[in-house]
Amino acid sequence: MGEMCVDDIVRDQVMALPSVLNYRIWSSGPRSAPPGLPVRRPQASRLRKNLFGPVDHSENLRFVREELEKIAKEDSERWNFDFKTEQPKEGRYEWVAVGEGAAKKSPAPQLTCLTANNVNVKS
Repeated sequence: MGEMCVDDIVRDQVMALPSVLNYRIWSSGPRSAPPGLPVRRPQASRLRKNLFGPVDHSENLRFVREELEKIAKEDSERWNFDFKTEQPKEGRYEWVAVGEGAAKKSPAPQLTCLTANNVNVKS
C-alpha cells in the first residue's frame, strides 16, 4: 500500500472506520448513541466507596476534645493566664487590672473616596 497524500483524497470520498474505533469515538464524545446502535444506559450503582473505613464519631469527638485541652494548657502556660476561669496565674507576665477609662476610643481619620460618577463620599 502506497503513501497517501492529502491532495489525493477526494472531498466527497467516504472513509470507513473499523466498528471498534467508531464505537470508541462515540463513547468518548457526546452521550448520544451513534446511529444504528441501541442506547445502553448504565444501571445506577448502589455501591459506595469506603476509602478510610468506618467512622467512629465518639472517637473523633474524644480526639478533638483532647487536642483542644492540650492547646488550652499550652496557651495557659505560655501566657500564665487561666482562660477557663479568666484569672491570671503566677509566671513571667504581670497582669494588671485596667479601669474602664483606659480603653478610650481613638478617633478615626476622615476618609473620602470617589464613586464611579465622581461623587465625593465621606465615611
